[in-house]
Amino acid sequence: MAGLKDGISGGGGGADYTTGTFSGNMTLGDASGDTITVTGTATFAETATFTSGILSNGAITLGAGDDLIGSATSDITINTNKFTVAGASGNTLVAGTFDATGLCTLAAAATVGTTLGVTGLLTCTAGLSVGTTLTLAGDGDFLDSNGNEMFSFVATGSAVNEFTFTNAATGGDVDLSATGGDADIGISLTPKGAEDLKVLGASGVISSLANATMGWYLSASAQALTGSGAFTLTEYYSTGNSTGGGAWTLADATVKGQLKKIQMITDSGDGTLTPTTLNGGTTITFADVGDTAELIWDGSGWQVLALYNCADGTSAPVLA
Repeated sequence: MAGLKDGISGGGGGADYTTGTFSGNMTLGDASGDTITVTGTATFAETATFTSGILSNGAITLGAGDDLIGSATSDITINTNKFTVAGASGNTLVAGTFDATGLCTLAAAATVGTTLGVTGLLTCTAGLSVGTTLTLAGDGDFLDSNGNEMFSFVATGSAVNEFTFTNAATGGDVDLSATGGDADIGISLTPKGAEDLKVLGASGVISSLANATMGWYLSASAQALTGSGAFTLTEYYSTGNSTGGGAWTLADATVKGQLKKIQMITDSGDGTLTPTTLNGGTTITFADVGDTAELIWDGSGWQVLALYNCADGTSAPVLA
């Protein structure tokens, strides 16, 4: 059949070709469902149109710049259901592992039943649903719509522990947990440079358990105040010396749960603490050396945790 040229038409009972070179435009098959079977090598130098089925026992190779074009009802099916493309919708089914080594753009919603492995850039302009595992080849990033980094992932070759995110129904809390093979797993959150770790809620809550507030302090260093003046918020522990005056103040805190401890160390007359906002009163009076007040900011005012005297164990500051 070598050297067959222009205008070849086949049909009516099917046709078998062993080897041929076809250099013109050809229409093979008809509307009756005939099948063209090629058992050897067929080379089409120009356009070949198959109006019915084509069965190839070998590879089909497209040359540079050549296209495989089907109609709106033409489907591609390999091994029954292992790889299919629906001509009408463009829906593509991959039954095994889908690996993309270069740029991959998914313009509509994509569903992956098992594993999606991407070693290049994957762009999803709609939803991406992965049935089991989404694998990043080595370290990788998730980018926003502007191409900027949102999350970066660093792989550990021998990893057995990980984060697990759990969403919640109405009224519930979402959960971020450490999970994995170890019995005890810590969580490390590391700010960059000189910045601090900030965990804030709508009302400045740093941490809460039911109706209890977890206490914290900014610095364990001490402030020594002599005479009248303001106790700081930057130190947890402040001492008061009433020599020269004992009118003391304490400003409102900004983050719920902050702790403050104030102790009189020199008694040259009463020391009177007047916080900007004090729950249960307006002042706390220190009359003796050792008088101590422990306070916590509850989000709306300073709440007294304890009033005692660490020297004699009997007297205590007075809330009024």
